[in-house]
Amino acid sequence: QGTDEAIGLVTAYGADLRNGTVYIATAMAPAVLRRGHGAESAMMFVDYLFSTWPFRKIYLDTIEFIYPAYASGSGKYFTIEGRLCDHWFYAGKYWDLLTLAIYRDRLEGAGLRSDEF
Repeated sequence: QGTDEAIGLVTAYGADLRNGTVYIATAMAPAVLRRGHGAESAMMFVDYLFSTWPFRKIYLDTIEFIYPAYASGSGKYFTIEGRLCDHWFYAGKYWDLLTLAIYRDRLEGAGLRSDEF
């Protein structure tokens, strides 16, 4: 049964209108992790940003050990554009920080809409 309790947050930050870029981030409640709600809400937000603002690329950062949850979208929804090696310390070791980029023209060219994500 549904409630009106928030299960997460999606936000945009660091907008650079001159160059047409922005970053997005998601944070989800532990109870809903690994159910696809974060990815679905993020892609709906991407659709909103591209339809409302003149952004050409949307960036998101992820830690290397989390990346396998996104990996199936590589090449279709996003491209890895950057890697900061041994950047993030967690669970006794350093992990790479990956910067992923979602391109407006690639999503539009593929005819993808947020209801398909």
